[in-house]
Amino acid sequence: MKISRSDIFEALSFALFCIIILLIVVVMLPFMPFIWLAERRRMATFQKGYHAFLHQINGHMIFCYNSRTNSSGFVKEKILPLLPPGVHIVYLNGGVPESDYESVYISNVIHSLAGQGGFPYLLKVRDGQLYHHSVNTQVYSMIHKNKISDQHMSEILDYYKA
Repeated sequence: MKISRSDIFEALSFALFCIIILLIVVVMLPFMPFIWLAERRRMATFQKGYHAFLHQINGHMIFCYNSRTNSSGFVKEKILPLLPPGVHIVYLNGGVPESDYESVYISNVIHSLAGQGGFPYLLKVRDGQLYHHSVNTQVYSMIHKNKISDQHMSEILDYYKA
């Protein structure tokens, strides 16, 4: 069997690729513990700041809704005016939260809600703990009927009272 130039080139290319990968691993290996420690320190610092944030906003009531076109107009026009005066509003415009809160921490709050019922959310902070409740079903029920339901609104208002 005759070995062609392309077979030799292919074998050399693969060998060179393996050597480059091995060199990258050998060079990076000594730095991995430092990278791991730096990431742990960054996460610990973030968690400390996040817990301080929750204590700072202790007692806050928050209504969080997003920019979904089939709901944001209804929420803005019909639900927000009925909320108690002390409720803070967080509007998720695309992926960017618009509020008076520090964006890095309120983004973390919103990210933690993913997959737990859908927007809008009722949030409250008590004793440094975040509590949340999705009112997605209630809001979309009102949207489909195109009117405010006293039952659904009292459920929303009662959440903030408890």
